[in-house]
Parts: sequence; C-alpha cells; structure tokens
Amino acid sequence: MDLTLSNFSDAIRFQRELTQCVLESRGLQALVELIAHNSHAVVVQDPKGMILAKAGDADSSDALTLYTAPIIYNNEVNANIHFISGKHQQLHIDQVMLDFIVSLLSLELYKQKQLFDTNTRKRIDFIYDLLTGEVNADDKLISASLNIDLNQTMGLVIIDIDNFVNLALDKPEQFIAAIREQIVLVATLIVDSKSILIPRSDKLIVLIPLQNKNDADNEKALQLMAQKVHVALSEKIAGITTTIGLGRVCKNLLELRLSYWEAIDAVTIGRIAFGKDRVISHNDLGIFLLLPSLRDNPNIGMLFSSWIGKIIDYDRTKGTDLLKSLEVYLDTNGDVNATTAKLYIHRNTLRYRLEKLNELTEGKFTIPTNKLQYLLLIKIWRLSK
Repeated sequence: MDLTLSNFSDAIRFQRELTQCVLESRGLQALVELIAHNSHAVVVQDPKGMILAKAGDADSSDALTLYTAPIIYNNEVNANIHFISGKHQQLHIDQVMLDFIVSLLSLELYKQKQLFDTNTRKRIDFIYDLLTGEVNADDKLISASLNIDLNQTMGLVIIDIDNFVNLALDKPEQFIAAIREQIVLVATLIVDSKSILIPRSDKLIVLIPLQNKNDADNEKALQLMAQKVHVALSEKIAGITTTIGLGRVCKNLLELRLSYWEAIDAVTIGRIAFGKDRVISHNDLGIFLLLPSLRDNPNIGMLFSSWIGKIIDYDRTKGTDLLKSLEVYLDTNGDVNATTAKLYIHRNTLRYRLEKLNELTEGKFTIPTNKLQYLLLIKIWRLSK
C-alpha cells in the first residue's frame, strides 16, 4: 500500500509495527525494510551521501527518487529518507504518516549515535588503561575487541595544553571544552585516518600507524607529523599553546606502554629543560632524563641552598626573577642577543641582572665548570615545584 491514511486500520497497524520495531531495538535496517515493505524502495543517507540503510528495489536501472524528506534531531539534518520507484509509478503519502516515519527514524538514528558514542568512549577508556598499565589483557583479546593490530608499527604522540591549570581557573568550562574539541578536530585533519585519538582533560593522546621499513624513517615521519600538528594548532587556535611529546616507535603493547610514559616525560621534563610550545622527543632529553631521580636525592636540598638559595630568596623578597634570567643566559650559552630576545629586555637590563647574579653567587656562575651545575640545579628546582 502507499503511505496514506485512506485505510485507517492498515495505517494504525503499520504505525504499531514501526513503533514495535523501534521499541525492540531491531535497528535502522529493519525499520527501513518495514517501511519499504509497505510502500516503495527506501534509502536513508547521511548529509555526505553515505548510505546508512536501504531496502526494496532501490538499485534498479529505472529507479527514480519520488520523494525526499529530512531526518532532523538536535535542530540539524542528520540524514535524509528517499522514497524510490520506477519511472511511471507515483507515491501517495500522507503528511501525518510521513512525520511519524521521520520521527521514528530520527529516534533510531539518535539511539545509534548514543550507542556509538558509548562504545567509542569505552574503547578509548580501555586503550588508555592499557597504555597506563591500569589493566592487563591478552593480545588476541585486545585485537579482537578493539580492532587494533598489535603487530602494526605505531608512533605515540601526546598533545598537552600549556598552563592548563591556570587556563582552567581563568576561563569558563565551555571555553575549555571548546578548546579540547578544536584540538581533536585539528589533529584529526592532519594525522592518518586510521589513527586512534584518546582525549583526556589537558591532553590528547594519538596513536599513529607508521608504514616505513625501518625505525629511523618512522621516527622522522612521526616527528614531521607532530610538527605539522603543532603548526596547525598554533595557527588555528588562539589563546593557547601546546607542547607535544613523542615516545618511541613501537611494535607491540609493551612498547606502546613504554612509549606513553616516554611521551609524558618528553612533555613534563622537556618543558623545564627546553621550554613550552614546541615538539619534544624523548630522545631529545639526553642528560635531562636524570632530573626526576636527582630531584629525589637526599642531598638536593643542601645543593639548592648553597648554589641558588640566595637567588631564590632575593627574587622572593624583591619580586624579581633573576633565576629565570640566569637560566636563559645559561641555556643560550651566554649569548647576550639570544638571552635579551627570549626575556624581552634591553641589553643594559641584562647587564644589570648579570652583575647582581655575580654578586649573589660570588662569581661562581661565571666559572665554566660551574655553568652546567647551575643549569641542572635550576631545572631540578623547577621540576620539584
């Protein structure tokens, strides 16, 4: 029959069948087949043209679209239903019946989206727990349940929002949520389509499939990908900066876990060693990898006091930041132009600060063999804070 109300009893029966199909969660395909059985061939497509479900003789050579109706929820067109038939056939449809069908299709699509979102969240949470070592599972179980090929060479990247705590305190929750969504969107547009993106509060973890034959080429590819993401984030998202950490190229779950913690170190230690708003590989850290263990050394308090204690006390009392000036000066190997550029100060201001530092350290920071010790102690002190 056509979708009209000319036969009241048939129309009521049809509505009940459709409702029962949705209540029993038989799915979109079953619902579309039921509609087609009572009218013409039916195709449901998303706004990009992807077919979500179809039933009836929709693929015949003389098939024509007789009628199209939008399927709307959350005030957006999320799909369209097309009624299709032969060249010389007509479709008689009552608006009340059409509205009823579209409403049920909208409900079914909404249920599917909620289910997809729930399953996606579960998958992401499980992968995150695997990376952090919170759960253990057999490799075959992981591959089957998460559709992950653990034999696939992958790179792991962590995109971390700089100064996130201050940002969260200063900005409304909606702003933070929008920033997170933008970071995910920008990363999605750049990385491989088969990449796995795992959003967390202040960071985005990205697992990127790599196709090169050797680790060296894969590391270069991962570095290049991370640089592209960093540049895009800088250009497209105002008001924030990000530090991107890279772990090792990995070939199995154990290496993925190691790579995750390496990427965490690359971000946390790298920020202190090299500064924020950049891409930092775990391999770049070098001797700075020792900072966490040095921070926990029982002698570190005594070293802080004897080497940089007077500078810290002076900064605290005077409201200055001589320690930062010394750090940048040592980071640039005493390059006055580079130091003034990074600190945004005049050369005369730097000269005054260096004179004051010379006084507070009794000239020790100018001795070549002491420079590395000062630099390391400042980095360890920052890490301890």
